[in-house]
Amino acid sequence: MTEQEALAIAKKFLAEKNTNGPGKGIYKWILTKPKDIGQAWYFDFEYELDDPDRIVHLESVPGFLIQKETQEIETVWWEDHKRLFPDPPS
Repeated sequence: MTEQEALAIAKKFLAEKNTNGPGKGIYKWILTKPKDIGQAWYFDFEYELDDPDRIVHLESVPGFLIQKETQEIETVWWEDHKRLFPDPPS
């Protein structure tokens, strides 16, 4: 799967979340630059507020994967994120 194919799948996935998700009218998920991690493409979850003056506390998972072979979308929880992107040694 190419980066362009992954971007198209991610864009459709986020459009569905924005249309049918609980944040409708409050925030919308935006497309981020993918990271190639071998067997999958990783995307950060980022959002923008519909009303920038509104204060919203949003707890979320850090991102999602699109598997290159199957095009399956998987949520990346914080524990998974730490495993995929360990802190660099100091």
